[in-house]
Amino acid sequence: MNPLFPAVAAISAAVLVPVSPAGAGCCMISPVKADETVLFFTTAASPAEDQPGVWLAEVHGMIFENEQSRLIGALLRKMLGIEEASLTAEDNVLLRQRLALFTVDCERGKALRIVLGGQTFDLPASGPNGHFRTTLRLPASMVKGHRELPFTAVLRPGDTRRFEGKILLPAADAAGPLVISDLDDTIKLSEVRDRAQLRLNTFCRPFRAVPGMAPLYQRWQTVHHAQFHYVSGSPWQLYGPLETFIRSEGFPEGTWHLKHLRLKDPSTLRTFLGPHHVHKTAGIRAIIERWPRRAVILVGDTGEQDPEIYADLAQRYPDRIHRILLRNVTGETRPGPRLGVLFQNVPPEKWLLFENAAEVPKGWGN
Repeated sequence: MNPLFPAVAAISAAVLVPVSPAGAGCCMISPVKADETVLFFTTAASPAEDQPGVWLAEVHGMIFENEQSRLIGALLRKMLGIEEASLTAEDNVLLRQRLALFTVDCERGKALRIVLGGQTFDLPASGPNGHFRTTLRLPASMVKGHRELPFTAVLRPGDTRRFEGKILLPAADAAGPLVISDLDDTIKLSEVRDRAQLRLNTFCRPFRAVPGMAPLYQRWQTVHHAQFHYVSGSPWQLYGPLETFIRSEGFPEGTWHLKHLRLKDPSTLRTFLGPHHVHKTAGIRAIIERWPRRAVILVGDTGEQDPEIYADLAQRYPDRIHRILLRNVTGETRPGPRLGVLFQNVPPEKWLLFENAAEVPKGWGN
């Protein structure tokens, strides 16, 4: 079998057209075997700038076999430096569950077919890390009147499982902002600056929401019709627990932009715990450029590099970046040596330093 989660270049998005109406052509032998799982990540569609009446809908997922490697699991536990004997029974259960996500066997070269809107689409083959990613070109008639497009993977005859995904559909004429949000210490309590606590909070403990942030985001969605995108240095292997956290805590649904993590050598787990500047900047720029007519709100914290990333983006896109909110977890001040220098060329009314969600003015969502 192929190495675990090897690093590969991003799979280029192709523009696909329907293969056939659902049912016709679905007799293909699915590449998904009985011991393999398909996981689809929540994505979004956007109006095509080059062709009125057409929407570009992204499909992104991965295929893997739930084959656990005890050796890799043991190496990961050693790398994390977590003593299982010091954990509660509940913490140990979470540790085993979350580490298992890193030891699955990713399947490469698997070209799936999905059924969406009554039609079938063939997707490109998965890469060495099990991920597949592409863009479908859909007529406006297929998306009109819907808030999301559900779809399912075509499986082999007799396979009764259902692997489902969905594409979020913001209104074509929506004028609300794009909210691009960090996760760790912005909406989820992670204690990033304390590496020992970060490991425990990530792998051994239930995720906890930053107080007040879910109601704030809900208000932006309800009142200002905001569209949400979650950009984080967390690895794709944690998508399931993170997506469950978002739903259970009442945060709005959104697209996900996480980090590919190479596990051929388990010591590279440090890449997850290290800087994410390049990854986050690229992800945010892609979102900004995909929705060129929408104002942007950037939400992050002062714990790592969000101030540096956001200040740079505010100067790259001065007409697009509408607001910047930074949760203060490091005792910063606006005129201090860090923020004062970073934001010296950013209009002061554009950015806010806050400690509690209640400090964010209600009008900052528009």
